[in-house]
Amino acid sequence: WAIVYVMSLYIWNIDFQGNFKHTDSELYRFLAEIDIKEGIKKEKIDGEIIEKAIRNKYFDITWASVDISGTKLTIHIRENINDFDKDIDNNSEPALNDDKPGDLVSCKEAEIVSIITRNGKPLVKAKDTVKKGDVLISGKYELYKDDMTVLNERNVRADGDVVGKVVYTIDETIPREYVKKVYTGNEFNENNYIIGEYEVDSRINFHNEKDKKYDVYTYNEQLVIGKSFYLPIFNEKIIYREYYLEDDIYSESVIKELASKKLLYKIKKIEENTIQILENNVKIEVDEKFCRVYGQITALQNIGTFGGTYEWDWKYKGYV
Repeated sequence: WAIVYVMSLYIWNIDFQGNFKHTDSELYRFLAEIDIKEGIKKEKIDGEIIEKAIRNKYFDITWASVDISGTKLTIHIRENINDFDKDIDNNSEPALNDDKPGDLVSCKEAEIVSIITRNGKPLVKAKDTVKKGDVLISGKYELYKDDMTVLNERNVRADGDVVGKVVYTIDETIPREYVKKVYTGNEFNENNYIIGEYEVDSRINFHNEKDKKYDVYTYNEQLVIGKSFYLPIFNEKIIYREYYLEDDIYSESVIKELASKKLLYKIKKIEENTIQILENNVKIEVDEKFCRVYGQITALQNIGTFGGTYEWDWKYKGYV
């Protein structure tokens, strides 16, 4: 009981609640920087200091609270989720460039299907063929007098919706030969104990034999009394499953199924960036050695993307 009492004076488990943007590992590292880690005496923990340190370090954490139960330290935090949503919104342009002039360019080689211009001068029309990087809507356009002479040139941030017909080419070969694992049925277990910084090792050397191969599965479990009285003792269970390698060949049905799954994945990735798939002319063919997936997928896609801002040229006193 004396040992249990001494252990009860320390923190042996640290947990975080309410964190979404900041991972447990990140918060663990920060606590270690301020000397808060497993094995610290409870009497050295000042909740107000920890709470203040977390808020000062992470400006998007608006509230923090420290709770000690048994030998477990729990830190509850609340993050500003609105700021988090802004961080993960990769589709928004930096506000600094929102009003700077520039072109709308094509992100794909495509045949133009439709174009709607909200700002700027359209340089393409339906049925035109464009390459990646071609200007679709220019941010430079002229204002004319009644006699059709140029009054001046205006520079704006080009904007609009340009839909193109994009052709994706697929050509992939999958070999039918492969190396497979064959499990022998032999399985070996080890139980090790980690007490503080010391490890009681019960490992045996059968799995170190060069001609043997094993899948290794490791499970760690911390010893706890009740719900919150954690002890610095871990039970490490290791399972070894013996196997050997054998050359094999996929049957025609299996290789076709693998090819179909690969094709389905590619189609889903295309669908993420397109409006509609118009045609799917992809074939799967199998011979003695290979399975080939080849053909074309035609889709409608928004191909306009902002091509960057113009730079101001002081010599010519204009955007270039």
